[in-house]
Amino acid sequence: MSRTFGDIEAKRSRYGGNANVIVCDPEIRSFKLRDNFDFLLIGCDGIFERLSNKQVIDTVWERISEQTTSRTCDHISPNYSRNKPFQYDEHVAAAEGVEMGLRQAAVSRSLDNITILILGLKGLKSTIKKLNNGVSLQKIR
Repeated sequence: MSRTFGDIEAKRSRYGGNANVIVCDPEIRSFKLRDNFDFLLIGCDGIFERLSNKQVIDTVWERISEQTTSRTCDHISPNYSRNKPFQYDEHVAAAEGVEMGLRQAAVSRSLDNITILILGLKGLKSTIKKLNNGVSLQKIR
C-alpha cells in the first residue's frame, strides 16, 4: 500500500499509528534469469499472509497440469466456450495461474488485499508445449 508510506496518521503514535507496522522497505531478492525458468510470480502481502511461496507456485502448476491433462476448458478458463476447441498456451496458463492463486488466498481467509502478477518467461511456452504433447509435469519439473 504505497499510499501509507507517507501517511502520518498510520506511523506516528500521537495520531494513533505505529511506526513499526507500516514500513516502506520492500523485500527484494535478486537472481539471474535462466532460459529454463517458466514464470515469475509477484504477489502482495495479502497473498503471502497465509500461504507460503511453495503453496502458491504449486497451485499454479496444479492448474496447468490439470488443464493439459484433461484437455477441456472450464468456467475459470479465459477460453471457456462450448463452441471453441481446446487451446491451452502460456497466456491462458498465466491467466489461470493468477485466478487460482487469488482463489486460494481468498479461501485461506486472507484479510488483506490480494494481488498476483505472473510474468511468463521463455521456459513457459516450451513447458506448455511439452505438456500439450503428453509429457508429464513430473518429467519436466
